[in-house]
Amino acid sequence: MLRFVLLVVLSYGMARGLHDGWLVVKWSVLLHNIGFNQVDPQKPINWSEFIINSLEKS
Repeated sequence: MLRFVLLVVLSYGMARGLHDGWLVVKWSVLLHNIGFNQVDPQKPINWSEFIINSLEKS
């Protein structure tokens, strides 16, 4: 039960941090590092283009 409570508190804190700008994720670098080579790590990611391109290649 305590693990579940800690997981909920951690998830809530991460979500609030992302929303308030305290935690910044460089999505283009992250996606490039995990294997999405069509993403340029130096440019901000355009989510609509990324999703459309990913669906077209499937």
